[in-house]
Parts: sequence; C-alpha cells; structure tokens
Amino acid sequence: MTEIKNFIAELAVPTHITLCMILCMIVGVVDYATGDYGMTVVYILPIYVSAKLLGKRGCIGITVVCILELIGAAMLFRKEYELFFDAVFWNSILQSFELGITGYLMAQFTTKLARPTK
Repeated sequence: MTEIKNFIAELAVPTHITLCMILCMIVGVVDYATGDYGMTVVYILPIYVSAKLLGKRGCIGITVVCILELIGAAMLFRKEYELFFDAVFWNSILQSFELGITGYLMAQFTTKLARPTK
C-alpha cells in the first residue's frame, strides 16, 4: 500500500489533476446512471483525493466540478414536462450546497493537518 501511495505522490501535478477529474467523471456517470438515488456521499471521494493530492485550491476546484456534475445529472435525469423549479432541482441545489460546505471543510482540515507541528 505504501508503494502505491509513494508512486502516486511522485507523479506530476497535472497527472494528479487528471486523476481527480477522471474520478469526478466516473462518479458523475454513475450518478446519472443510477437515476434518482442519492449519490451525494460518493462525490466526497474525488474531493478527498484532490484535497490530499492538490491541496486547498485544487480541492475547492474539484468541489466546484462535482457540484456542477451533481446539478447536471439531476437536470438531465428529470422529465421534460416538469417545471424548472421542481423538487429534483431544489434537492440538487441543497445537495450541492452541502457538498460545497463539505469540500471547503475538507480542504481546510487537510491543509491544517498536513502542516508540521512545532
């Protein structure tokens, strides 16, 4: 396990960004494929990986990408005849708000815990 961790840590930053974006895309496709099931918790995985690999700014960037995927998957899944501001849209807005808070807190905690103690 430490060999894999060291290998990933030695990769370049663009590779880390690509890894996190691929992970976001996989979660977004799974969210769209499952339909109306709650997949918000799974979006925490790419946010956590980005917080560990990319730091605070990368984590916030990946959080924004995950929020856009969450809202996009909800809007693509809903029916054409439904109103724009229906329950699916409202739920996706609330879930994205929760995901944004989680991403921000995760970015803060990982940067605070990564600092060496004096």
